[in-house]
Amino acid sequence: MTAERELGWSHGRFAVLPTAGMLAWAEFDLDGQRFRPFARADWMGTITDPAIVGHLRELGGEFVGVPFGSSPPPEGMTEDWRRCAGSHCNPTDHGPSADRDWEVVSCADGAVHMRLDYDEDSPVARLERHVSGRDGSPALDFRLEIHARRPALVSVGLHPIFRLPETPGQLQIDAGFELGQTYPGLIPPGKTRALPNRDFTSLSEVPAPGGTTDLGRLPPAGEVEEVLLLGGATGPAVLRYLEDRAAVTLDWDREILPSLMLWISDHGAEDPPFNGRYRGLGVEPLAAAFDLADAISTAPNPLNRRGLRTAVQITPQAPVPVDYSVSAAPL
Repeated sequence: MTAERELGWSHGRFAVLPTAGMLAWAEFDLDGQRFRPFARADWMGTITDPAIVGHLRELGGEFVGVPFGSSPPPEGMTEDWRRCAGSHCNPTDHGPSADRDWEVVSCADGAVHMRLDYDEDSPVARLERHVSGRDGSPALDFRLEIHARRPALVSVGLHPIFRLPETPGQLQIDAGFELGQTYPGLIPPGKTRALPNRDFTSLSEVPAPGGTTDLGRLPPAGEVEEVLLLGGATGPAVLRYLEDRAAVTLDWDREILPSLMLWISDHGAEDPPFNGRYRGLGVEPLAAAFDLADAISTAPNPLNRRGLRTAVQITPQAPVPVDYSVSAAPL
């Protein structure tokens, strides 16, 4: 366990942890209203078991996954997914970036710079991570730089997690996309609302047993564990917290990360350390095949065969910069 490093700027405060380079929390000042949109696990700072990956020991508001992916191939896959999935699984969930301790290069004046060197057998040489408050605005600006050791394709994902309101339907998601897909298999423990392996064009009408379900207004009532992919994102994602009368906007470089994955977890995850008590909404820009292994994302798969890029090309000639931001505003 490591201590949080807290920083402030003109319109708020935030804190980071070296473990997984985690943004632990952030608070935005909206004309005197203090707005905290990120989720935060209630076990943060209490788990020392190294068998539990770093980003789960310290599950705060935002981290990065390079290579992205954590889940083994699920049951219930269609034949085209089964052929490419095989038995692939990442050695570390969401890569070293989401497990190891980052070096804090600098931390002052409302900005932090962190660095993580990768093992010599990795095509990734190192990652640089910058988080800063935007002076004069309730916004955080982020930059991830991927430095390559050799040319390669690698899956990449950003992993902001926002809190879910207590009252059903009080969080409204506005996110444009070209191709929506439900998870390509069954997610245990059977707490999904959507049918697997289905296309959709609107979050308000996601295919479900007996018809459709509205996953654009959250949370739904009851325990839920759901993963959706919004391919070909056409703009930023806006989350409107109706009871808080506040909104948060996630914007990112969609040329590099063309898709957005939604992970809806409302008391649905039962493995440790979740144990059925976690609540959060992952809104995750990515170039990946859902949260499946890197080997699936970087090979031919049902998503990239449909024209949806699922990996990023890296080269030693120049780092790949990924710029993104989280901003808040009153409703």
